[in-house]
Amino acid sequence: MSQSTSASHIPALPTSAVRERWLGLLELTYATRRVTQAVIEPGVSAVVAPGGCLETARERALEEELRAAFRQVAEMARGFRLNLNKTRQYGLPLDDDCDRWLGRFAPDIASGKTSVVVFVDLAYLEAALIDHLYQTEVLVDFKVPLAYFHRAGLVDCANVLEAAAVMVFEGRSLRDAGGRLARETLAHLEAYAAAFWKLSRLFSHAGWRIEDDNFFMEVPGKDAPLALHYWDLRGDDGRMFQAWLNRIEGFVRRDEPLEGASPKSFAA
Repeated sequence: MSQSTSASHIPALPTSAVRERWLGLLELTYATRRVTQAVIEPGVSAVVAPGGCLETARERALEEELRAAFRQVAEMARGFRLNLNKTRQYGLPLDDDCDRWLGRFAPDIASGKTSVVVFVDLAYLEAALIDHLYQTEVLVDFKVPLAYFHRAGLVDCANVLEAAAVMVFEGRSLRDAGGRLARETLAHLEAYAAAFWKLSRLFSHAGWRIEDDNFFMEVPGKDAPLALHYWDLRGDDGRMFQAWLNRIEGFVRRDEPLEGASPKSFAA
């Protein structure tokens, strides 16, 4: 499990600086009407082919320019490639301003007239995430596509490929993306802990334990425990917790174990 990283690899740029670099690259690309490659920030590179280049260059010459630009992209420890032209095709929850930050270039990119290929080294996202979580007692097991977070017997997970894609589509920095992911993770873990504390006191006659991504309620006389998959609480407005209370009441009052009481787990 990752707990520390070299300070030289911790992303430091804010989103405002990253968006300035993006717009500067696009301005240069449009001015030269050539395929261009640039490092947006350490860990993020882009290759841009502007509309004028796509319309006027011969196909073979364009392919050679693109290959040359791709060769200039630095080697990555955990490389992830995506196309900025496909922002809406992934169905990700994006902020309302995800197109506005691109300014006058947004229509060309959305239509595919201008091609933008982005390369993200997920090792830098890991470094930013761990830096934000360093003093929170959260252990990070950073894997691709899923990273797992552990604290006080609880576990949470996040899709790091989705987090990186949202970062790129919204024009955000690695540091800000790591901060957002850290805040979401902490919110989830705190919600799980609060739910467990409340349940164990509301039903103190039962035995309670945490195992992987489930709460287990053990009642004397029952052959099997009731399992509550606590990841279901993510984004919950209270309805899931109330549904749990109803399940628990039914489980306690029945002579036979509740149907479907065996756990489901995705944390293995």
